[in-house]
Formats: sequence, structure tokens, C-alpha cells
Amino acid sequence: MPSFPAKPPTAPPSQAAAHLANTAALFEEYRHLCTVSHLRGFPRVYGYGSCEDDPLILMEWVEGTSLKQALPLLPHDASGGLTTQMVAAVGNAVLCALLMTQGLVNPVVHRDLSPANIMFRTTSRTLEQQIVDCSFDPCLIDMGSATMALGDDTITRRADIWRFATPAYAAPEMLTQDIEASRPSPLARNRCLRASSILYQLYSGRKPV
Repeated sequence: MPSFPAKPPTAPPSQAAAHLANTAALFEEYRHLCTVSHLRGFPRVYGYGSCEDDPLILMEWVEGTSLKQALPLLPHDASGGLTTQMVAAVGNAVLCALLMTQGLVNPVVHRDLSPANIMFRTTSRTLEQQIVDCSFDPCLIDMGSATMALGDDTITRRADIWRFATPAYAAPEMLTQDIEASRPSPLARNRCLRASSILYQLYSGRKPV
């Protein structure tokens, strides 16, 4: 009997759809990274490709410590939060990085800012030196939830955006699972809410409720 080559295995429709969605989401992240790659306060990105059909982004490895990891090492006061001077130093460094994006033709909004996604670079100065100097070198990572402000200052959300946001610091409208919800959410409000939530945690010693 003639033999026929076996058909290559095919992924179930649900898996194929998930793969396409993840590929599209990663390419969007790459697009946003390219927009901010030249700015101080963001990682360098070098290219986009795939390995064994899995998409990947070739980008800088950020040598440093996240704000989440650094918190126990930063000076605290009697209330359990960081000292006022330290809160101001961290806040100023992070906000300066965020403000760098406002000079772009289409400003990029991070949308998943959290202590875990704020790195303090340690290639030039150690974390200990930055603490002593009360001057930090931040790098904002994980742009998987980022979007661009395209003039109307509203957010167009993917139905699954809640999977990529850090709930404790997210704006309430980012945590719904509405499909293509059209409720407007000013980008400035989203930026301020996230930054304020982080500063609140630094000052009080607890996450916002």
C-alpha cells in the first residue's frame, strides 16, 4: 500500500486564536518600546523576530533593582513608610521619566506602572550610592499594557487588558472585562492615579485600597 506523509499536527482553534492574540499583543508592546527606546528612563529595544514560531523582542537587559525589591533597603520613618525626603526623591525620578514621553508626537502611556515595573539602574551607581545621594536612575519596564495618546485623550481598551495590569495600582476601568468598552478614560487621570498610588504606598507603608 502506498504510504503518505503524516499531516503536521495542528493546534486547536482556541490555541491558535490565543497564539495570534499574544503575537499581536507582543508586537504592540514592541511598537511602543520603539517609540520610547531613545528616551532616558526606558530600556533600549533592538528588534523583533521569532524563534520556533514564538514571537520575541530583542531588547536591553536592564541591570538593576526594582523599586519593589529596594523598598526594605530605603530609609523608613516611625510610621512604617519611607521618609518624606526619600518619597520625594523616588517620585521625582519616576515622574521625570514619565514626562519625557510627553514630548513625543504621540505620547506613550505606560498603564501598568507599579513598584515591580520601576527599575533602578545600577550600571553607573550602586543602589546604595543612589540612596545616599537621594537621587535615583529609574528605568520603566514592562510595556505590555501601554497605549498611545492619539489626540482625543481617551483609552481604547482590549477586552483582556485586565490580564496585563497590576490590579493594586490600576484605574478602576482597566479592571473590567467589557468587550471593547467605549467608556472614555482620560490618559492624564490614568497616569496620575498610578503615580499617586505608588507614592501613597511609599509614604504610608501600605498599598492603596
